[in-house]
Amino acid sequence: MYIAPVSAVSPSGDHAAAYFMTFDQAVDAWILHWRGQGQQEIAVQLGTNALRVDAVLNERQHVGSRQKAQQIVHT
Repeated sequence: MYIAPVSAVSPSGDHAAAYFMTFDQAVDAWILHWRGQGQQEIAVQLGTNALRVDAVLNERQHVGSRQKAQQIVHT
């Protein structure tokens, strides 16, 4: 599994949480979710926050990341 590096910081300049997630991070979020990790754990691992993870897992952002993750898991 590829864990994409954090590519941005929050508007306050805090390096603890990225302001947005990349598509690759969204794919990783799906894979981690399927492995049983909670949204907060996924957020910490990807360097973002749980709201961003929630937006991906509810397919409000990075539509198509679920299908890409399924392709990776099944190959």
